[in-house]
Amino acid sequence: MSFIWNPDAKRTGELEDQTIVRATSYMEVNTLLGTSGCSKDQNLWSWEVLGIIETQRGRLVVCPGDLVTELPDGVYIVTGAGKSENGLTLDKTGVIIIDAVGIGHPDSVYDLYPINRQYKKPGGLPYTLLAIANKRPTKPGFVPTVLYIGADGLQWTLPFSEWVAKFTLIDEII
Repeated sequence: MSFIWNPDAKRTGELEDQTIVRATSYMEVNTLLGTSGCSKDQNLWSWEVLGIIETQRGRLVVCPGDLVTELPDGVYIVTGAGKSENGLTLDKTGVIIIDAVGIGHPDSVYDLYPINRQYKKPGGLPYTLLAIANKRPTKPGFVPTVLYIGADGLQWTLPFSEWVAKFTLIDEII
């Protein structure tokens, strides 16, 4: 499941569908981010439009416009202006994984997307996953990346976080 959270930057308390994200407060944002009740990104979103994803070990602050993707086993990938350039990942146990230098995702996340299997986007053609590169990036700006191929032989790449938001395994072993 993927969705853009609070794209119109409405006050969180006024949103009809809270899904997995709940409203927050000035003090909670201050405690979690160490700011004066605002996000750390360039927009400096006020606490009134921020949201929280609860986990067993902690809380994740989400900003308006963030893409939230829930993977199997309660892993969340959150990407957007309020996150690092490479995205922020948090699972329901509260383990935070940043797609940044030397960290990447735990192998258990990559294992959910086996290679040499077919995947497709809703309404799209099947593609074969060939490889996942940069599982443990070593330079800024490098992110875990998926290499895949279409039936026409053209090869494509996408950041791993975009791949999981767009593609679904269709259970055909090649």
